[in-house]
Amino acid sequence: MQVSTKSQKPLQKRSQQSRLKILNAAEKLFAESGYRATKISDIISASGCSAGSFYHQFKDKREVAEILYNRYIAFMEQTIDNLVEDIQEDEDIRSMFTRVLNLALVALSSHVGARAAVVDLSHEAPEIAERGYQLTNRFLSQMRDKFDVFHGQIGHPDPTVAIENALQLNLIVLTQHTLRPRRYLPKDNEALIGVLVDAACGILKLSEPGANA
Repeated sequence: MQVSTKSQKPLQKRSQQSRLKILNAAEKLFAESGYRATKISDIISASGCSAGSFYHQFKDKREVAEILYNRYIAFMEQTIDNLVEDIQEDEDIRSMFTRVLNLALVALSSHVGARAAVVDLSHEAPEIAERGYQLTNRFLSQMRDKFDVFHGQIGHPDPTVAIENALQLNLIVLTQHTLRPRRYLPKDNEALIGVLVDAACGILKLSEPGANA
C-alpha cells in the first residue's frame, strides 16, 4: 500500500516542530541548570513533547547538546561573514569595536545553553570545544584582512597586533561574562560595551574617542 505524499507532509511538519521544541527547551535548561544537572525527562517535560518523540529525534542528551552547538557555530559563522563584509574604509575604529561587541553580545547571550553544555563536555569531548577556538581564529583571520583600514587611527607601534589583542581580550571577557556574569562588570549592556570599547582603545593607544593617531 502506497502512503499518500499529502498525508506525509503534516507528519513531517509536526516532527520538525517537535524537534525544534525539544532543542529550544534544552537550550533554556542547559543555560539555567547546566548540562549535567539537566535530565532528559526535564527536557521532555519543558518541551511539551512525549518521550517517544524525543527518542525518535535524538539518541541521547549529548546529541542534543552537539546539535545545539552546531546551530550556534553556524549562526556565528554567518554573523562573522556579514560583519567583516560591512566594514567600510572610512569607518571609525571605535564604532567598529562597538558594532562587533554588540553583535557578539547578542549572539553569545542567545546561545548560552549550547555553550554551557560544551563547557561541561569539554573534558570528555575536547573536539567539540575545539570548534569554539576555530571560530575565534576564523574571525581574527578574516578581520586581519581589514586591519589596514584602521592603521592610521592607531598610536600603537604595531597596529595589527594591537587590534588582535584588543579583540581577543574583549571576546574572552564577553564569552566568560555571558556564561557566568562577573560582579565587577556593569549589568547594563550598553555600559558593559562602553567599558570594553574604552579598554580596547587604551590598547590601541587612541588619544581620544574617534581620534586619528
